[in-house]
Amino acid sequence: MDFKTFWALDGVWGTYAQKGRKATLGCVISLGAGLEGPGRVRQFRRGGQLTIGQLDGGTEKARELAQIMSAVAHTNVTGNLPGHRWAKLALNCMGNPLLALSGYTVRELHQDPKARRVIIRVVAELVRTAETCGVELAPIAGLSPGLWKRADHSRVPEVNQALEVMGREMGEQRSSMVHDLNAGRPTEVEFLNGYVVSKAREAGLDAPCNEAAVALVKKLSKGEIEPDPVHLELILAKSRERYNDT
Repeated sequence: MDFKTFWALDGVWGTYAQKGRKATLGCVISLGAGLEGPGRVRQFRRGGQLTIGQLDGGTEKARELAQIMSAVAHTNVTGNLPGHRWAKLALNCMGNPLLALSGYTVRELHQDPKARRVIIRVVAELVRTAETCGVELAPIAGLSPGLWKRADHSRVPEVNQALEVMGREMGEQRSSMVHDLNAGRPTEVEFLNGYVVSKAREAGLDAPCNEAAVALVKKLSKGEIEPDPVHLELILAKSRERYNDT
């Protein structure tokens, strides 16, 4: 196969492979799994899929790799890798830091009305940023990006239903960021919510929910605060100050 690099990382990492765009493939992983020990991986829910694409927007090389990776999980090929990477970024941003800050499981996070409000706003900020940057976003949790933006200002039943389903399916799962903090490892928050904040600033936008999440996770990693659902209220308060809403 005529390619040299295959990336399967969270975050929007295209800038790290610019010199080899024609020889670089990327994979968005949607499996819901965790490392339990050397050589031991646990998948938390059935199904899941891989989405493979090329940084140059082509599909020929991606199709070759997809044939191999389909032995692992259902595998799709896309000509819009950035759109799928940003959609996966939305899932990471709505989950990793909020689970770490609150101490919740996924089920608990998605059952808490205030947590849902934070989740929706985190995603809406990302959607506005991505669209302003010219990204054609793929669906997020099976929903169009426009629904997440609308849910930031009015009740959208489809969004609440999607969050309920995710909560049930992922149940007692906790985020990789929680495991990193427990092990004393650096978190990836700067490459998740921090990336959204950075791109929003470049586009002349605000992303106060994501910005507050980054600041609080940094405090958490330094031991200045402990996991507590009250941190979600602080994130909401910061965004309300910026957006001047209730």
